[in-house]
Amino acid sequence: MRVKRAGFTIILRSLGKKMTSDCSSALSGCAGALQWTFIGSINQKRSQIRLTHSHHIETIVNDKISSSKFLSIQLDGWSNIRCEPIVNVVLTTHEPVVYKIIDTGTNKHSATISDNAKNMVKYWKIVNENYPELRISFHGCGAHVSNLLCKDIVKLPTFKDIQTHTKGIIKKFKYSHFLKGLLNEFKKAETESKHSHGTYVCLKLPVATRRGSEIESLKSLMKNKQHLKQVAISSRATNVLRKPSIEKILNDTFWEKIEMALNLLEPITKWITILEGDHSNLSHVCIALHSIKMHINETLLHSFLTKEDDLIIQKLEKRKSMALKKIHFVAHLLDGKNKGKCLDSSESIDAIEFIASLSARMKLNIPDILSELAMYRTCEGFWSKELSQIAIATLSCLPKSASTERSFSTYELIHTAKRNRLTNERAAKLVYIKHNLKLNEIPNQAKIGVSEDYIAEFQMSEADEEEPEEVNLCLSDSEDDY
Repeated sequence: MRVKRAGFTIILRSLGKKMTSDCSSALSGCAGALQWTFIGSINQKRSQIRLTHSHHIETIVNDKISSSKFLSIQLDGWSNIRCEPIVNVVLTTHEPVVYKIIDTGTNKHSATISDNAKNMVKYWKIVNENYPELRISFHGCGAHVSNLLCKDIVKLPTFKDIQTHTKGIIKKFKYSHFLKGLLNEFKKAETESKHSHGTYVCLKLPVATRRGSEIESLKSLMKNKQHLKQVAISSRATNVLRKPSIEKILNDTFWEKIEMALNLLEPITKWITILEGDHSNLSHVCIALHSIKMHINETLLHSFLTKEDDLIIQKLEKRKSMALKKIHFVAHLLDGKNKGKCLDSSESIDAIEFIASLSARMKLNIPDILSELAMYRTCEGFWSKELSQIAIATLSCLPKSASTERSFSTYELIHTAKRNRLTNERAAKLVYIKHNLKLNEIPNQAKIGVSEDYIAEFQMSEADEEEPEEVNLCLSDSEDDY
């Protein structure tokens, strides 16, 4: 008898019997039934595990939200694998959690964070006009504003010329197998001569959706500078690499301009990384823009951008006014490490007025709050319960909307092209579990990363500056400017 499936042959040999075609068909049906039973049991087990995790994560998320005194909402929209509109809602408690839209309680939302698109700015105005009693603070993403500043500078004629030549060189090496192989050959030869096992830095093109990618592209070119020059003077590349590209690679002035551009723009990318992190707060936005302004003013004194100095300063002031709101000034003022040292007189006044307005909303005694604030600024006395509530309300707000972008990344990993038949409800449940699993982890000790080192370095450099001048003001009873 001829058996069509190899599995049947193994079974028949083990049985040591001859079977008719009818028996073979019956055995085939039995094997199919066993297979479906096995798959069904696996799927049932998976559903049980998923349900258990879902209930556990939901309990953690609900406890975290109910125990939080203040909440911020982040939301953003995109399209899934089937081009259906999806909106992710993230609540920040200071740690962001993916959440579904249910009743989270009243009078707990202190801020709404989104990108700086025109439709979102219009949304801020509509909510403020229709619901003035909520007194929610609306502000944009600090990392997004820093990235817009970086793009504004890169679009200037001098930087645009540098970027055009840079992209041209990188494309020639990335899209030519011969030039790429020759470049890697020189890299490998240098590594072997030094008896090291260092990693190579590949050439990178800027990506429109990745923040700070223009600077990363320039850095990758600078790190390959010597090897690119070796390729340019090699006789093997003469017929592949054109003369204008060879002249540009061997031109020292071209590399000096790239180095100057990096010196001007690299601190901005560092602050983008800091503000995108989960441990940043609104106070860091004030520090970032103050630090960037100081760095740009110092760099422009010795740069080749003689005709574009004023334009860069104008772009910086425009983005600064877009990024900084009164709630940022309050957060920086009540940040114990800074105490408003990056604020000028008018910004300090705005911060105090906002504190008074927020105190009225929280039904706190305004004269007592201002008295305690004065003692805090002069380093007298201890934190009071009322003033600490104001500090928690402002410092618990995140300065960026990157959390929703990360939730989209999680969604993309789950709802893939191979799993495009997943319903939106099932995909949302899986994203809810996967993205919030980190809440179940045991919190580690405070990690001192690059961002915190960079902030600490800035604070040390500012330690010798003069103390902020005292501000005397009379507060009006109006609370419209909130």
